[in-house]
Amino acid sequence: MKRIQVSAAVGAVSVLAAIGARTAHASHTCEAVEAEVIEVDAGLDDWRGLAPLRRGQRSSDASLELRCAFDDERLYVAVRVRDERLIRGREAGRGEDALHLSLRASKALPAWKMSFLPGTRGFPARRLAGDGARADDSLLPDGWQLELSVPLRRIPGWARSTPLLLTELTYADVDRPGGAAEERPGFRGALHFSTHLPALRGFLAAAGLALRDLRLDAMADIDGHPGTERVVAGGRTLGVLTDSFAFIQLPIEPGDLERVELVDFDGDGRSALLAQYRQRGGGGSREVVTVWTVAASGELERALGFEVALELGGRRLTNRWSLVPAGQRRRAKGRAPRGLDILVEVGPEDNSGWDAASFARVTPSPDTRPILTPWSGKRAAVYYFDGEVALEAPARAR
Repeated sequence: MKRIQVSAAVGAVSVLAAIGARTAHASHTCEAVEAEVIEVDAGLDDWRGLAPLRRGQRSSDASLELRCAFDDERLYVAVRVRDERLIRGREAGRGEDALHLSLRASKALPAWKMSFLPGTRGFPARRLAGDGARADDSLLPDGWQLELSVPLRRIPGWARSTPLLLTELTYADVDRPGGAAEERPGFRGALHFSTHLPALRGFLAAAGLALRDLRLDAMADIDGHPGTERVVAGGRTLGVLTDSFAFIQLPIEPGDLERVELVDFDGDGRSALLAQYRQRGGGGSREVVTVWTVAASGELERALGFEVALELGGRRLTNRWSLVPAGQRRRAKGRAPRGLDILVEVGPEDNSGWDAASFARVTPSPDTRPILTPWSGKRAAVYYFDGEVALEAPARAR
């Protein structure tokens, strides 16, 4: 187990990643600034030196430039929109040019949302939703620009340890009065906080991975503290990133991580990391399912492990396992059960070559719960969690 604290000093960088497992398609870095450096006044003088992210620049109409920054309390966003013709109307939000922004710290959480309709010579600017935001806009010869600040505490799932925000920015462009809006190129991806990027770089270097090696890259609350963390897995490594990072390297070959996902076992919004992998040795192999949580120290620790396959000398025994709705033992008084349990089952069809006598010569592994066998009286079991403690309950094979 390795946990490393990382210095916060960092220059501008753009990191491309598939946050949320194929959800995000782009990324941009928000630079740290001192409080009150950026004044929301629809001017971009405060943004000198902060490079924009450009979208739709090949188009002569409705292209965007995005800049972002942050201080301890607020996120700042500046958007310059190139639009040959601004259309506003009397029915707010219908048949009008509008910029739509959503921010969240996890796909599982609701988004902070805002729509902004630019001011024209005939209609004042209009903001829809956007709880707590400050916004100002101005007309330009070839379009308009918006400057915005958002209280970070209003964004679901944000805390000071949160390394990025999942973001969608779209421009609904109307070319004629009463016409239908057309969604123009915007931004869908991750806004990274620059102070947290050293942790990402340090993790990748320490684990010997590149971003393309990550098969899991998601935002979730895995430590039980306010805010979400970035949870990653790739090769033989599982990791958690905030402004520091912790990771564990599994005792496997890089290609033997077979399944990895986040699971909310208790239904309380806190996830655990589930990983299934193959281990080879002694002329055979076994497959293990493990569940990992984050300890108070910030380190990943294994809360549960159980065997689901054993292969040796041409013989193979497997267990079927699945995530099922939580059982009756977790039913609160007057409330339906929440969360998920793990159901493990075995039958004669899951065995090839083993019998009770030959299997008895196999030395049980002390580090996991043993594989179920079809010749014993225990042919099904349920594993569930009481907080971070893994418990077992009897079950019937289906």
